[in-house]
Amino acid sequence: MPAVSAAQARARAALVAVDSYELFLDLTGVTGSRAEPVRSRVTIRFRCAEPGAATFADVRVAVTGSAVLNGVPLDAPVDGRLALAGLAADNTLTVEAQAPPEQALTLFTDPLDGTGYAQVVCYPAMAPELFCCFDQPDLPAAMSLSVAAPADWECVANGAVTDREQAGGASVWRFATVPGMKPMELALVAGPLAGTRPASGRVAMSVRCRASLVTSTSGHLGHLERFGGGGLTPAAMLATAAAGSSRPPRPRNCSGARSPASARTLRGTPGQACVSWSRTRRLRPRGAPG
Repeated sequence: MPAVSAAQARARAALVAVDSYELFLDLTGVTGSRAEPVRSRVTIRFRCAEPGAATFADVRVAVTGSAVLNGVPLDAPVDGRLALAGLAADNTLTVEAQAPPEQALTLFTDPLDGTGYAQVVCYPAMAPELFCCFDQPDLPAAMSLSVAAPADWECVANGAVTDREQAGGASVWRFATVPGMKPMELALVAGPLAGTRPASGRVAMSVRCRASLVTSTSGHLGHLERFGGGGLTPAAMLATAAAGSSRPPRPRNCSGARSPASARTLRGTPGQACVSWSRTRRLRPRGAPG
């Protein structure tokens, strides 16, 4: 599939401004290292500076359901591009797609207890392999995410959890809207995670890891306190290292993703832990002592 050229990206950024994504992911068919295809449904609201013009959205997955722009069905994407013609000043695009699990997810089975975990990795250019989007850094938008997952799973994403609803053998997780987010920044870790959320402290932190690692992390709590900036009691935290490590780990293969209220999510491979935190920063005049 041809990549978007710099000239095409500049032209698209000059033409459209993306307001919001409403994204739903269905992970209910994921079990350990084996999984059914991942379904996505996204509604994109965006504006066009030149009504009547044409552009394209990025989607490198099979559009199995509908692809509708302003109530009008669209043709199937070609070479990873969904043609959008006859744009209005304000537009709504809805696309339902289905991705092979090995394309959309990183799957991991814990060799210690056989439990399975899944991770969504969209950086640097994999978002269109999961859902339809305008995949370029200068077209950010507010993103609202909801996820259907097995009932015994925990889900961690860029935004804080706002609701969790049981529906038969599955749970539907809803996360707070994250403003100004690029599609490549989407982060999601899911599985039977074990973790803790301290009730107090200067840094509001939650730590989750594989269930098999909970009892083997006591030697790394001091490092996590320093990493988080202090103000947390070791008894209230879990460490992030793999079992048997002789020294505190440094985050590997992690990326920061923006969330409200200066929150951040660090995510490594599913075999590592997922750490999210928010911190209130005290501003001071330039040159003032710390």
